[in-house]
This record gives sequence, C-alpha cells and structure tokens, in this order.
Amino acid sequence: MASKNIYSIIIIALILTGCKNRKMTMEYINTPTEIEALQKPKSTNPSNDLQVVIHEEMMNKCFKSLGAIQGKEAYQILLINDSFTWVLINPQIHLHKGRADFTTDVNIITKGFKYSTPCVGDVMIWYDRKQNLINVKITKCIIEIYTKILGTKYHLKDIDLAEDFKDPFTFEGPSSTNSDMEIEMPDGTIRKLYMTTTDCDLTVQEKQLVVPCEMAFSLTPPAEKVEPKKK
Repeated sequence: MASKNIYSIIIIALILTGCKNRKMTMEYINTPTEIEALQKPKSTNPSNDLQVVIHEEMMNKCFKSLGAIQGKEAYQILLINDSFTWVLINPQIHLHKGRADFTTDVNIITKGFKYSTPCVGDVMIWYDRKQNLINVKITKCIIEIYTKILGTKYHLKDIDLAEDFKDPFTFEGPSSTNSDMEIEMPDGTIRKLYMTTTDCDLTVQEKQLVVPCEMAFSLTPPAEKVEPKKK
C-alpha cells in the first residue's frame, strides 16, 4: 500500500512539473502579430541613383551677375518732402541643414543723411516636380528706414526687400536627364533602352541643395507629356 502511494506521488509530481515547464515555454511564443512583424522586411533608405547638387556659391553668382540692386521711394517728414534710396551690398543666400537665410548690408541715403545696416531674411526652397524646377525665393527681409534732422532720429517706414524679389531664382531639376541609349545585343540586334527619373525629392544641406532621384530603365518609351492648352 505504501509503495502504491509513493508511486502515485511520483506520477503527480511529474505531471505538475510537465505542466509548469509547458507554461514557461508558452510565455515565450510570439503572438501572430509579433510573428508578422518579424517576417516583414526592414525598411531601407530611398535609392540615390542620381543627384542634382546646387552649391551655395553658384546661387550667389546670380546676385553678382545682376549688378546693382537698389530702389527709391518718396517720404514726407515734418515739412520735408523728399525720397530715400537703398542699395544692397553683397547680398547672399546661405544654406544650412534644413533651412536657408538671406543676408545683405543695406546702404540708405536720405537728404543730408546716410547710413548702412545689416539685414537677415527668410528664404523658401522647394522642388516643383511638374515643372522640374528648383525654386529659391526670398520671402521676408525687413529693414527700418529713418533719417536724422538736427540730431533727432525720425522713423520713416519699414520696407520688406522680399517684395522686390517677386520671382524666385529657378534652376533646372533632374528630370532633364531623361534619355535613351542603343545597345547592340550578342545576336546583332539593337535594343533601345529608355532612362527616366522617378521619386525625386529635395533636401537642404550645409552649403548645398541636393535633389536625389531613383532611375528607371525600360524598353518602352515613356509617355509624352501633354502640355495644357492656353486659354
């Protein structure tokens, strides 16, 4: 009788041990959601098959080639009716990671008084995929215009220099690199391969603009773009 009891105790102990081990094993089994996540391929960075790079120095050559940039406006203060002239000195675009600035010195000349002041403005940069144009536009650059009469400062007005740059500077984008090439095959036949740009984007980096694109190759010519009819 005692041996049967001992045998029963051993069997119960083994069953409990097996259940305990099974419970511990189940705690580490992935749920269906976790398994699906593990099976998904990891995301990769977009391809940079081709890049168009515009350096800060090249953009600033635009300002130099424009020559003198100046304006003239009328003003009235006390009993004086006259005009002031402003002239930009060394205007430049500065590119930084994720942003851009416009800087310039401004010479202001009023009747019997002139001075120079620095100015820092905002710049917006974007890539127009439809037009394939990289646009750089000064959006805000405010300076104070004042004069002095008998040593007393008189505020005339604030002007936004961005209003004198209504059109953005535009540079051709990467879509112009679309081309085709003829390749002679081993059997002597000629195949024409068409190359087009896809998935282009724009990033502002230190001292340069970068437009990375993926390239697509096909034996089928790309569809011709239909220009909208002018009304």
